[in-house]
Amino acid sequence: MNVSNAINGQHALELVTESQFDEPFDIVLLDASMPGLDGVQVVREMSEIPGYSLIPVILLSTVDVPPVRDPATDTLIRRVHLK
Repeated sequence: MNVSNAINGQHALELVTESQFDEPFDIVLLDASMPGLDGVQVVREMSEIPGYSLIPVILLSTVDVPPVRDPATDTLIRRVHLK
């Protein structure tokens, strides 16, 4: 198993984009409040990358927000509340 970590949302998107040509990720774990691009923005951008629209994404948040349907990606985004 290979694990990659990113310092911010833009870096996460770069890692995902680069991996599409070599070894695509099986799952993506994102923080909803990353600096730069936040987790939701990264998910939106990922949906434009061939093959990544169906990759499971876990979006973590410290804010208790109900599930939202994102019209940009037409996917249900569920946030996990951590205490």
